[in-house]
Amino acid sequence: MSAGTLKNRLAHLRWWAEKIGKAGVIPADNTQLGIPERRIVASENKARDLGDSLDKVNDPYVGMSLLLQKTFELAGLSNMHGLRHHYAQTHIRH
Repeated sequence: MSAGTLKNRLAHLRWWAEKIGKAGVIPADNTQLGIPERRIVASENKARDLGDSLDKVNDPYVGMSLLLQKTFELAGLSNMHGLRHHYAQTHIRH
């Protein structure tokens, strides 16, 4: 995992830990965890990829789908497709 990814995930974990009253569990300084400084990679391809990603996020369905997928990943959840089936089966029976 890249340093940037680790730092982003730790930021989410710190926020969550603060909300549940356990802010001190995760060190505030990333260097204490051995996470290096971010490396900034600037290239034409990266800029093009970013532009394509932003276009997708502006689409309401795709944007929400990406947001939910990222939220599930950050929570450590995967294979969430089955929840749709469960929801439909539960509501069709009633």
